[in-house]
Amino acid sequence: MNSLEEAMPPISMNLRWWTFSSIALVMGVLLSLLTYLRSEAVLDVARPLIDRDLPTLRVIAELKGATADSERIASEFYNSTDRDRFRARVAVVREGTAPRMQYLRTAITDHEGKLQLDVLEDLQRSAEQLSGDLDRALDSSHVDIAKVRTTMERLSANATALSDRLDVLASGVQAQAENRGEATTARLRDIIFLVAVFSVMILLATLVIGYFVSAYLKEAQERRRLALFPERNPNPVISLHLDGTLAYANPGAVALATSLEVSSPTALLPDDLMVRTSAIGVNGDDRLRWEYAVGERIVGIVIHRFDDLDSYHVYLSDITERKRAEAQLEFQAFNDILTGLPNRRRFQDLLGEATTAGRGGAILLISVDRFQALVNTLGHGVAELVLRQIAERLAPLAGSSQIACCIHRFDGDLFAALLPRVEKTSDAADFAARAQQAMASPFVVDGRELFFALNIGIASFPDDGADAGALLRNADTALQQAKRFGGGGAIHYLPAMNALALERLEVEHSLRRAVERGEFELFYQPQVELESCRIIGVEALIRWRHPIKGMISPADFIPVAEETGLINELGNWVLATACAQLRDWQDAGLPPVVMAVNISPRQFVDPDLERTVRIALNENGLEPHLLELEVTEGAAMHDVGAAIEKLQSFKKIGVRLSIDDFGTGYSSLAYLKRFPIDKLKIDQSFVRNMTEDASDAAIARAVIALGHSLGLAVIAEGVETDEHRRLLGDYGCEEFQGYLFSRPKPAGEVRAMLEKQRDDARNLSESVAP
Repeated sequence: MNSLEEAMPPISMNLRWWTFSSIALVMGVLLSLLTYLRSEAVLDVARPLIDRDLPTLRVIAELKGATADSERIASEFYNSTDRDRFRARVAVVREGTAPRMQYLRTAITDHEGKLQLDVLEDLQRSAEQLSGDLDRALDSSHVDIAKVRTTMERLSANATALSDRLDVLASGVQAQAENRGEATTARLRDIIFLVAVFSVMILLATLVIGYFVSAYLKEAQERRRLALFPERNPNPVISLHLDGTLAYANPGAVALATSLEVSSPTALLPDDLMVRTSAIGVNGDDRLRWEYAVGERIVGIVIHRFDDLDSYHVYLSDITERKRAEAQLEFQAFNDILTGLPNRRRFQDLLGEATTAGRGGAILLISVDRFQALVNTLGHGVAELVLRQIAERLAPLAGSSQIACCIHRFDGDLFAALLPRVEKTSDAADFAARAQQAMASPFVVDGRELFFALNIGIASFPDDGADAGALLRNADTALQQAKRFGGGGAIHYLPAMNALALERLEVEHSLRRAVERGEFELFYQPQVELESCRIIGVEALIRWRHPIKGMISPADFIPVAEETGLINELGNWVLATACAQLRDWQDAGLPPVVMAVNISPRQFVDPDLERTVRIALNENGLEPHLLELEVTEGAAMHDVGAAIEKLQSFKKIGVRLSIDDFGTGYSSLAYLKRFPIDKLKIDQSFVRNMTEDASDAAIARAVIALGHSLGLAVIAEGVETDEHRRLLGDYGCEEFQGYLFSRPKPAGEVRAMLEKQRDDARNLSESVAP
């Protein structure tokens, strides 16, 4: 059978459909015609009733009311003798009566009615005459009461007669209206009967037509389904009978079965398909949609039920890639792309849940100490590799800790840890210690070995904040405090830190203008030989003389300068000023001394530092060996390879190099021997307590021995007592600086000390000369 024959319905069904449709149409036209004719007959009877009889009855009722009003007006006039009011009211009644009588003359056409109207008009005239008589009788100066009473009685009798005549007239009109109403009802009943009979006949014809139409549409739909079934649709489509057996599978379903390596299209269907189909239609929905796995792939299914076709249509699609993309988007929404750790958004969600759970917990904000120096020297590519390694070291802490926690990365070098349940106040500090320990071993990136420490700020809830905003703000305050204390430590938030943060902000704003205002000056602390107490060098130490606050300690503004980047400008000023001062002392004929200048960690990684050193030496005409650059152990050990290159570039210039605060950093002795340095400086924290603490004394002795074994000079700082000096001498230390000899002094006082040393040397030379 070709498609045209499939699309044409059977001829017998067409004939039957058109026959019954024609019968129904003829019956509908006939009913309309008969209804029209009957309606005209009803109108012929109903029009006089509506247009004449009913209005006439209304006018008669109004005249009867006017008659009663006339009698009442006369009575009120008799009682009140208010002539003006009486005349006005009589005129109103008269004006209303005249048009009504005229209407009745037009509406009533039968002989009996006209006779009644004549009598009514006579009575109406009599009533008007009596009203006039009453008016005149009460107008005279001597009122004849008997005459007035007679007039009132005649008015009452006239009104009664008028009312009776109106009742007779109304009875006639009422009888005529009732006759017309009964005739109208009878004709309407005929119309209703006629409509009911024809409606039943049309309904029966419609039901028969509906049966054939339904059969026709069902057959046409089935043919259309078979004709239009998506043979060439690339999407998999399967048709099932209501019992679940396969009716048809298009080529797309076959191709999907082949790609998923299943035996047939029916193998693509889930095992619980028929169980799920029982839910179709329960909530008014004729379809179901869900997803399931076929091997390692994910298939989406949509199933429709067609009751008129007694079948299900199943639409399948391989949504594996879409689900993977959705999972990737979900991962990116709540995780950091670089490290794979949960991100700030996920942290805030979990923190919100933890703070509302009613338990005590803590958050730790973690930053990598001196990370920006790495970015500035080795670039963002290396920095990202380091961040991945840091994340790999921190992530296991969540699993290995006895406290349930989660590690997050916010951005840059900022990480966070959430401890949603803390049993002891020391739990957060213990966790911070484990994080620091995880950073102890070097990071190897592109053949370089780098060392990092963590700055950690801790805030507990609910004590330090009940919501995420307050906790993060307070933890960040503690983090900044940890950075200000030199880095590499963990600090718990204290309320007093907010005041310190405000004060620090004020310091930062003032610091930016202090250099150009000339508020800084250098003090110099002598460095002397331990045996002879001869000054062999000075260390340049910056001081800030604030115009309002007075002298501000370096501990209060150096960390701020380091964080804000002002340390480079400040360090360059110190270097230039110290070299100029050394030139002045030389020009004054003072003995040569070494000028030691501290180089901050951030300044150490500045690529322009070497050029700045050369300029300071050249502008002041100084010998390079008279300048000593002090580099902290932490700055040197941060990136060993880069540090070695930087130190070697300084050695080529000819300046002296020393490692400051030795023993407080990483203490990696394997790398120390590779540094081209001249001196080790023992940190004052070991010197201060070495007379009471055997451990500090042992460290000082070991550093001195180490320096000598490497051919380095050793200087101890913080020497305050003779006992300190004696022990250092026993250990073989050659140089020291500290309050035992001199505090840091202005340039003028140091110059006086150098002049005295020069003069003493001359006197001694002269005294021993032959």
